[in-house]
Amino acid sequence: MKSLVLRTGIARSEKMRRAPFLLTPLALIVCASAQAAVVPSVPGAGTLGNQLRQESVRTPAAPISAPLVLPEEGPARRVLSVDNHTTVSVKQVVFTGNPPGLKGLSETDLQRELAVDLNRPQTFAGLESMAQKITALYRHHGLLVARAVLPPQTLKDGVLTIRIIPGRYDSAHISNTSSVSTSVAQRLVSTTTPRGDVVTRKQLEREALLLGEIPGVNAQVAMKSGSQPGTTTPDITLTQGKQFGGYVGLDNQGDPTTGRSRVMLGGYANNLLGMGDQLRVDLLDAYEKSDLFNGSLDYSLLAGGGYGTRVGVNYSHLNYHYNLSGLGFNGYSDNWGLYVTQPWIRTSRARVDVRLNAGQQFLTDKYPDVFASNSSPRGRKQVNIGSAAITG
Repeated sequence: MKSLVLRTGIARSEKMRRAPFLLTPLALIVCASAQAAVVPSVPGAGTLGNQLRQESVRTPAAPISAPLVLPEEGPARRVLSVDNHTTVSVKQVVFTGNPPGLKGLSETDLQRELAVDLNRPQTFAGLESMAQKITALYRHHGLLVARAVLPPQTLKDGVLTIRIIPGRYDSAHISNTSSVSTSVAQRLVSTTTPRGDVVTRKQLEREALLLGEIPGVNAQVAMKSGSQPGTTTPDITLTQGKQFGGYVGLDNQGDPTTGRSRVMLGGYANNLLGMGDQLRVDLLDAYEKSDLFNGSLDYSLLAGGGYGTRVGVNYSHLNYHYNLSGLGFNGYSDNWGLYVTQPWIRTSRARVDVRLNAGQQFLTDKYPDVFASNSSPRGRKQVNIGSAAITG
């Protein structure tokens, strides 16, 4: 009995001794959970840098009218009042000079347009009116200088011949007083409106808008008669725009941890090399607490000029320091990147770009020891980034 009591006492004593050790992990879990519930989010160099990059994304400018002087789209010829007493009956129309499928207009489309004029008496003015209908149809579909004419002919068996002159590009004429190289503009023009192609509104609008987007250049595109019959010369005038500029701004959109009130300033220089290039410098400081500074450099130029493709490189440095719950946090980041921007759609109604980005971030965060865990960003890290986006 005595032995039994002794063992019982020992057993109780061991339980009592073990109790604190059994409770300790549970207490730690409860304390850790409570701490996680009250500790606010801790922004580091990566988070702060991503916020600034999202703010700095530049979308294409809102669509505006292209700097384009177009020829009148009215009838190419005035109806001639010659021999309006003699009439003929047209049973069939034959079109010549019409490239197959030009602007989506098939032979069937042309015949349908004149169906109501067949098998009825027509004067010469009526025949001219039929040709003008075809002219209007082509111009409605964007062929700005296309014409339908009646060649010299003798109507036989009611067959009328209408000749299509679609209008093709001659070599462009460029008058350039801007700081961009004429060869850069020439490559863009030769690619966008190649000599021998049919003149279309879509091509001319794209050409005028791309020229107008070259930094520091004002562009205007007009049309004049070409060196050969049926051709049109794009007459391009480039004048000097703003070569240097800058800005200063204030806002209260900053992170509350580092200070909402911010001052921003920057500047740019256009066509330093005459390659459609631009150098930008942007600075930002959260002056309310003086806890955040970011500076960036960006340089881009036209890649050959042919398609309006722009390639660029950028670098930025961010430095931060703030106090949270009596603890000090600081760090910095160095980032570099490469990007390519391709104009996809350029019209007076829409502008859409495709952009590819790649780069690296070197992040350093110095946090208090209490945050030294696998889930807390601390020390130096390297992040490789890449993205593709469509903006417009």
